[in-house]
Amino acid sequence: MRFRFEIILIAIACRLFIGPLPAAWSQSVDNVLLVVNDNSEDSRAIARYYAEKRKLPATNTCRLRTAESDTISRDAFEREILRPVADHLRSKALQDQILYIVTTRGIPLVVEGDASPIGDLAAVDSELALAYRYLLFGTFPYHGRVENPYFAVEFNRDNFRPFVRRDCDIYLVTRLTGASAIDAILLVDRALAAEANGDFFFDLASAQQSPEADWAQQAATSLKNAGLKATVENSGRVLDNLAAVQGYLNQGSADATLNGRIPQIQWSPGAIATVLDKVTARSWRASGGELDAASLAMRYIESGVTGFGGYVADPTADGYLRPQILFPAYAAGYNLAEAFYAAARYVNWRAVILGDPLASAFSKNSMRQRNELAAAFRPGIDKETGLPEQFSQRRRLYLTQKYTTGKEAVVLLLQAESAAGREEDAGALALVDKSLEQDPYIAESHLLKAQLLERSRDFTRSFDHYKKALELGQTGREMYLKLARMALDQLKDPAKAAPFTQWLNSRYGKTELAIAALYADVERQNGRPEEARAVYQRLVSESNPPPAIAIAGIGRIQLDQGNFEQAKDLLTRALELNQAETKSRTDPRASEARIDEAEIRRLLDKAAGQIAKPKEDASVTVGVPETTDGGNSFPARILSRTPIKYPYEAQVAKVEGTVVISLLIDEMGQVMKADIMSGDRRLAKGVLDSAKSWRFEPRLENGRAIVSRYTFPVTFKIEKPGPGTAVKKEP
Repeated sequence: MRFRFEIILIAIACRLFIGPLPAAWSQSVDNVLLVVNDNSEDSRAIARYYAEKRKLPATNTCRLRTAESDTISRDAFEREILRPVADHLRSKALQDQILYIVTTRGIPLVVEGDASPIGDLAAVDSELALAYRYLLFGTFPYHGRVENPYFAVEFNRDNFRPFVRRDCDIYLVTRLTGASAIDAILLVDRALAAEANGDFFFDLASAQQSPEADWAQQAATSLKNAGLKATVENSGRVLDNLAAVQGYLNQGSADATLNGRIPQIQWSPGAIATVLDKVTARSWRASGGELDAASLAMRYIESGVTGFGGYVADPTADGYLRPQILFPAYAAGYNLAEAFYAAARYVNWRAVILGDPLASAFSKNSMRQRNELAAAFRPGIDKETGLPEQFSQRRRLYLTQKYTTGKEAVVLLLQAESAAGREEDAGALALVDKSLEQDPYIAESHLLKAQLLERSRDFTRSFDHYKKALELGQTGREMYLKLARMALDQLKDPAKAAPFTQWLNSRYGKTELAIAALYADVERQNGRPEEARAVYQRLVSESNPPPAIAIAGIGRIQLDQGNFEQAKDLLTRALELNQAETKSRTDPRASEARIDEAEIRRLLDKAAGQIAKPKEDASVTVGVPETTDGGNSFPARILSRTPIKYPYEAQVAKVEGTVVISLLIDEMGQVMKADIMSGDRRLAKGVLDSAKSWRFEPRLENGRAIVSRYTFPVTFKIEKPGPGTAVKKEP
């Protein structure tokens, strides 16, 4: 219901802002955001070249870190790509100014998911197009294709429609990539040299009628009406050895005469192409010197094309780029990004557009219109909120409708968001407090206050406001994970983390290694090592080789329990596995659930130190249970129990003493609950860990088994044995 509500608001926003176009600004490099993966040498090299050649402003580069692989999980996409991009746009107040986002080789290409026609597998770039809506709504609920507001149902050359923020709440995303960084760099050079100096060729599989064939015929007719040369081949032969090609299309695997190859083509600088086939841009990797079968786009880029539209999975027939829009729009002066997106019915789907978004071989055809629009409009700032004007109006509308609240509370929140973006945290905090005074039930206000308090390292109050935002509707995996991480890392309180890790594990633990491992670690820290061990052992049994984080978790439990030799072996193995995972670019565990090697080495040193040093003997003495029985009443009696171990942390800290434990025994003789009546909790941990597996003969009352309490003392003592010293052991 919530997602439906947000889609309705999008429609309201679009209706509000679409109308006669009074103004726009001429698109330039100022409207481009370049995204760089600092984990990828190729990405950094391509970004440096593009920024230098295009004279990109320093504020227009967003740096992030993610796995250098073809695919990425949906959650990792949001965490490692979408959110850093949104944060950069917000912090630099670029929400409206940026129109185009350029990704680079070295950034994942595909968001994992269901590849069926109604599935959620998508191109990273196509999902990133919705970053503007992510900024507006604070969530990314769109799992599946979304109608593209810039899509042109039909092309009218006389109705010039550039991409402007006033009309559309998406970004146009293109990619600089190829078989190598050099191929991506050459895309930039071709874009800068683009000129109108060639013809258009459409190579159809046959003369048989189909929607795709009709689209190609319409494209040729439109181009011819504009005075350009366009050739349609449908006789069954292959258009080959072509010179001076400005635009090209074929039907890929549907054309048996092509036999999986691409024709010999001499491309004009600025040429664009697409292939109407299901999977043409699925991978950018070579295997054994041979290109992947789904890397047709890579071969076109190597051959010299400037822009290419491909698909990471079957887009379905209505998801194909429409040639009757693409090629006439490009010839009319639309830039590369505008032409391809005007031809794309969907975003958040499976198309990937390759090339510099500003490439335009026919720019002179739209120069007059762009200059006229540029003179009349510049991106403005909302004087009341301090946010970019169009973004401010859309966000105000969304929040007001979502909460049916007063204008003042929303305006104060937007002013606080603006101040936070400028890193004026004190002012932002004062504004958000005023907003909460007006309306304490706006989740976004609590979320912003939590973020500001976290930046000031006031983690206790930050935790409380994150929790309030969660209770008011800012739900989802990331909010639960945020609260769990804050409780563990900043508050050092695993008990506070437990409810959130339990929720995460119940929903994601079966499929996500990192979530399962986090849940297990919290269980361990909360004195439930057997529950933690069971999770780790499941993870080990399900993978070959086993994940490093699970082996490290079992090793840590062994260390906690004083089994130092076993702990050393396991932690050493975990380091070896982690290094292998890190080297494996295709293993998602390398980025999702990597262990902290420095911490593991510290634990290894701890285990080795305990193995090497002279041992002190530690004794555990179990006292007689307290009973007041007689007559026909017989107290519960132990049938079997595991030995109680001196807790390692307590032993190291030289903690001694007696604890009194009370067990609740059911009618079957099983331990229902264990309570600490008195004594040091660090010592009691050893008893509680052991007592859970004890078995009893239940209490008998007049021959009938009943629930009862079994209360007993346990004494922990550390003794340094000398000559003739007897060490007491657990009886």
